[in-house]
Amino acid sequence: MNKALQTLSAKEFEIIVALYFKEYTIREVAIQQNISPTSLFRMRNSILENLRKFFDK
Repeated sequence: MNKALQTLSAKEFEIIVALYFKEYTIREVAIQQNISPTSLFRMRNSILENLRKFFDK
């Protein structure tokens, strides 16, 4: 898991930590990141897809 998280950019890592370890909502994280919730939702999906690909290797 650590190796997978190390493949993320600093911003991607921060988003994943906020959503899944600190349990913030998409809306809360979007406000923190100064982006729209829709953009964050898409970004989260992209990050998760990249992590899935990492584990499929």
